[in-house]
Amino acid sequence: FQAEDGIRDLVRSRGLGDVYKRQTYGRILAACRGYVYCTRKLYLMVNQRLKPVLTVKRERTMTRRNQQRGFTLAEVLIVLAILGVLGAVAIPTIARTIPNYQVRAAARELVIDFKKAQVEAVKRGRTVLIQFTVATPADPGSYQVFVDMDGSGGFTAGDQLLKTVNMSPRIRMAATTFTGNTAGYSSRGFPRGNFFGNQTILQTADGTMAYTIALGRGGRVTIEE
Repeated sequence: FQAEDGIRDLVRSRGLGDVYKRQTYGRILAACRGYVYCTRKLYLMVNQRLKPVLTVKRERTMTRRNQQRGFTLAEVLIVLAILGVLGAVAIPTIARTIPNYQVRAAARELVIDFKKAQVEAVKRGRTVLIQFTVATPADPGSYQVFVDMDGSGGFTAGDQLLKTVNMSPRIRMAATTFTGNTAGYSSRGFPRGNFFGNQTILQTADGTMAYTIALGRGGRVTIEE
């Protein structure tokens, strides 16, 4: 209606005749109404096309907000209960596995030390020995690798100490069959004296797992569970 009033004012201000005024007014008004009609049609068409897209986007936004909500108390309690059950099952298993792993690692380390002693004996041209201290109720045991400088067959103040290994509280040096609890190699890299054919046993503190380290005739060291 404001457009129609503006058109009337425009026609009057031009000083046109009545007939021409009516014709001009009618043409302009028809053009305005056509423009309004086309604009309304265009708006309805665009709205119709975009409405599903906007609806889906709105639903996705609401779903995303719902997914970002926190946990309920019941969900937290259920998770805690599951963790408690898993912990009750897993903790004893882990407690048993750790000592088994440690005694296996200690046995492998002893085998490596035998081989190093053999190499050192050949390199230095001297006897290299490994002296074991069997476990007691107060001591889990230990062993020493040293160069027998004075040829006494045991560790003395004049010998050169290469390495000392103390067993952890979870591991015990249960027994050894080496004479004088001592094994070793001569300067040629062979087991000294009657050391070959003997063995040392390492085991867990509760005795559930044990490894036997044996020295062969040619100086080869084997490990058995």
